[in-house]
This record gives sequence, structure tokens and C-alpha cells, in this order.
Amino acid sequence: MESINCIIKESEGECRAKRKDFLSSHALGDFRKCPELFRKKETGEIGDEDSPAYALYNMLNYLRFGNGWDVY
Repeated sequence: MESINCIIKESEGECRAKRKDFLSSHALGDFRKCPELFRKKETGEIGDEDSPAYALYNMLNYLRFGNGWDVY
């Protein structure tokens, strides 16, 4: 198996400190979809709320990948 030398290891604190300098994947997706919508979310003109269906989807993925189906 080949080693992966391109992965950068950093602490959570370092990662959070850099957050202000980079877009998250969700923010980048918003910008690509509609720059105006992205700007309004960044300035707080509109909220960035998940729909109930999206929240359920996230919870199920967490259960599946975080703990595995065997736990439940």
C-alpha cells in the first residue's frame, strides 16, 4: 500500500483558526449556485437554515457512518 504524503495533519484549533480565510464546501456551493445568495448569507440578510428533511438526512448519515447500523 502506498503512503499518502499529501494529507496535512493539523489540530482542530489550527483548522478553526484558518476557517475565516477559506470557504467551506457549503459556502463554495452557494457561491457557485448564486453569488448574490452567498453574499446575503454571509452578511446575515438571510439565514442558513436546514430543512427538516435535510436535518433527518444528516442524522441518518451520522448514525450510519458514525456508529454503524449494527448499533441500532
